[in-house]
Amino acid sequence: MLDATYMQMDVKTQVLSSSLARLSSEDALSHAVCGLAEEAGEVAGLLKREVYKRQPQPIDRWKEELGDVLWYLCETANQKGLTLEEIFNYNRAKLKVR
Repeated sequence: MLDATYMQMDVKTQVLSSSLARLSSEDALSHAVCGLAEEAGEVAGLLKREVYKRQPQPIDRWKEELGDVLWYLCETANQKGLTLEEIFNYNRAKLKVR
């Protein structure tokens, strides 16, 4: 089973070995956040097709789009110097208070 640290490091390695490595910090963060929003929209589109059009979507499409969301989430966290574990724990504590 993969852990969150491994996933983040793998995304970082992919970015550093691609043309994305040449982006400024500001542009890299913008790329990550815009990608995250775009891919989250793709996930919403899958749900829309299933609920409103009554067109079940193959599980592989869900894996593909959720995987893209995960990739961009890892990259956004990397750009902000955060770990997924840190984000998860912060969110978990926040939700306990509610």
